[in-house]
Amino acid sequence: MLAVDETRHYKIIEKFKEGVYEYLPTSTFDNVPNLFKKLKNQNSDFSDEQNLLDVYSKAIKIEIDSRDLYKQKSLESDNENEKNILQLISKEEDKHRIILENLMEFIRKGQEWVESAEFSHIEEQLRKE
Repeated sequence: MLAVDETRHYKIIEKFKEGVYEYLPTSTFDNVPNLFKKLKNQNSDFSDEQNLLDVYSKAIKIEIDSRDLYKQKSLESDNENEKNILQLISKEEDKHRIILENLMEFIRKGQEWVESAEFSHIEEQLRKE
């Protein structure tokens, strides 16, 4: 899911070299609540929980670095279209961070988290611009 977005980001940036500034929309964030519901229903086994948490923690750092890079590049750009697209991608990277942080919480707390009010906040977090 997030890997598809990263590939999409790459394609968008590659088009900049050709002078094409076109934002390609994503449906990733529409599917996030369903992802957590599926995980809950699968009763996933996280017996190697610490390694998984370490991987997610590293991925979060990458998302933060990417978010900051796109934001910085948007500030440096003189092209309005490029600037706007880079800002959108920066916001998407931050939403990826939110998804990963919530996955970490799910692993730590399991089903009780999905059934709690915390879970319902993820949709609100992803809608923020």
